Amino acid sequence: MTDNGITSTLWAVLIGINYYTTEKCLRGGVRDAVMVKHYLEGRSTPANITALTATTPPKPDSGRPVEPNPELWPTYKNVVANLLRVIDAARPGDLVYIHFSGHGTSIPSDARTGSSGADELALVLFEGRELGRKYFPGYQLASAIRRMVKKGLIVTLVLDCCFSGSVVRGDERRGWGVRSVNYDPAAGAVSAGLLEDDPFSIESTLRGSEIERNWLIDPDGYAIFSACGPYEKAFEVEVDGQEIRGALTHYLLDTLYFLRKNGVDVSHRSLHEHLSAKFHSYCPQQTPMNYGSMNRSIFGSLIIRPESPFISTYRSDGNSLRLRAGKAHGVYEGDEFAVFPFGISERDLQQIQMPSMILKVQTARDFESDLVGLDARSDISDVATGWKARLVSSVSPRRIRVRISPGPHISDNSQWKDAASHLPFLHLLMEDDNVACIFNVLINEKNDYYIVDALHNKIAGLPTIPADSPTAMTDVLDILDHLATFKYFEGVENRLSDSNFLKSFSLQPWSTPEASGGFQVEDGGIWGFTIENTRKYPLYMALFDFTQQWGISNMVSSSGGDGYLVVPPQKGGIGGERKVRLVMKAPGSQTGNQTPCEDIIKVFITRRPVLFPTLILPKITLETSCSEQPTRGASDPLEFLERLSTQLRGQDSFNGGEEWFTCNFIVRTILKQ
Repeated sequence: MTDNGITSTLWAVLIGINYYTTEKCLRGGVRDAVMVKHYLEGRSTPANITALTATTPPKPDSGRPVEPNPELWPTYKNVVANLLRVIDAARPGDLVYIHFSGHGTSIPSDARTGSSGADELALVLFEGRELGRKYFPGYQLASAIRRMVKKGLIVTLVLDCCFSGSVVRGDERRGWGVRSVNYDPAAGAVSAGLLEDDPFSIESTLRGSEIERNWLIDPDGYAIFSACGPYEKAFEVEVDGQEIRGALTHYLLDTLYFLRKNGVDVSHRSLHEHLSAKFHSYCPQQTPMNYGSMNRSIFGSLIIRPESPFISTYRSDGNSLRLRAGKAHGVYEGDEFAVFPFGISERDLQQIQMPSMILKVQTARDFESDLVGLDARSDISDVATGWKARLVSSVSPRRIRVRISPGPHISDNSQWKDAASHLPFLHLLMEDDNVACIFNVLINEKNDYYIVDALHNKIAGLPTIPADSPTAMTDVLDILDHLATFKYFEGVENRLSDSNFLKSFSLQPWSTPEASGGFQVEDGGIWGFTIENTRKYPLYMALFDFTQQWGISNMVSSSGGDGYLVVPPQKGGIGGERKVRLVMKAPGSQTGNQTPCEDIIKVFITRRPVLFPTLILPKITLETSCSEQPTRGASDPLEFLERLSTQLRGQDSFNGGEEWFTCNFIVRTILKQ
């Protein structure tokens, strides 16, 4: 349903390819498209669905797929025509679903005129010619999505292929195939004209190499799910010992049917976290990626962002129950988590007071933890892969100390302490002793509670709470819980980083810090750093902005990317490099009422892909002064469609100890002189 009450139409373009005359044929691409079509046809709203498929014929050398109608073959001409048809015919508010199951490849940078030096993703389409395939460049796909979003369409793109150029044929695991092929210069020559002309560009002279890396796109208008990271492999899986399907398509449809059956709608963020848990349990060498809108459902409905982010659980090979969070997420052995079935609506989870079960952490590792019942009598057999967990009690020695000064305004200390005991990162003191506290709660001459720091300096931007208000205790503790969570995650660090891991990269800011150790930038100025990877495997980097308004945002996902950036591996003896460029803006820049601010940029560098769903915190605002979230520069949310490196990681999997590093950069944004 659109905003004006008109029922929206779903437009779907489904591409499934098994048959390649000159490449190894796949077995599950066509079935993926057929199964997705069947699911979409079960919707109650209008749908316009086109499936372009190529099934391998009994005689593969015939050059023609089984499908009799050439207009429904997944050729470059047909794919472009159907995407243009959607752009022309769909109305603002309509939903668009594009699904590709087939081979992916990367076009080397030296194969493109005017190349910037980065390799480029291409989807490998069927072509009824001698070469048997043609490349659909990623920048053209990004262009099509941009036009759709600009028209007001709500787009979901699913890519069940891998984007590496490695020659891998899937013999590592029985029943599984890998959806990638080497780039072929001969096929590239056939497709050369495609790299010179973008059929989706309004300006016919626009070339892929000339597209700005930071062109704007509405992050609420699209979402992209890809089968794996740029240095991983996308597999086909055997389902029930019979059918072959793409792993992403299989787990996605399995989840969507479950949600439909239970009448539940979840956000892209929750869907991706659930899929990641599924892959972690059943296909650990593959990590699905999610780009674009995080708080919209897969078919367009806006939903409420959960106030408390949830963490997924999964069952290991030995059937032990594990939490997809560990020491790097601030988890300690003995912490307690409430767990809920995946099928509970996210809206309902905010209203549920009693969880279905409380579990505790038995063993905390760097990125995941083992969960067990509170005692030997607890039965946790019903807790399955994909259940949601929320922290309810922490035993961390780093809990944030806060003192509320005793006085006549508090009649019952035990009531405050009991309420605070349920706040996992807060250690509330109410005795007038000499223990140092990060925050202190005082009462002023107006009988209002206000919060000061360790030196009893008043903290700007925090509201005062009337002590005689019936909700005074709850309001004060809500603010203290927020501040404690902020300071807790700000202090997360790895004091035992592996020395060899630390030698695998260098991280260099672009400017020199001041004597205080912080960096100073004028409003609208640039601050950034370069990370160089000296190893033959990729590294992963997550970025968080701890703002002066006491908010924490994932700078990658909030800009339309996944939860982390990939730092490419060393290639040809030259270290892989990733530059992070941030445009620092003071609060109030949009209204002209700028004020200086201080941000803490927290950087996590890890050996494998890691999500940090709990490191999200809304800012604290005053009713009389609600400043906007500072805008940070970010790379193009669809950049991965346009530029992706080709080399797979050096090993199929990593079986060593977890390796991670984190550091904080203090960046002060001052007003222009």
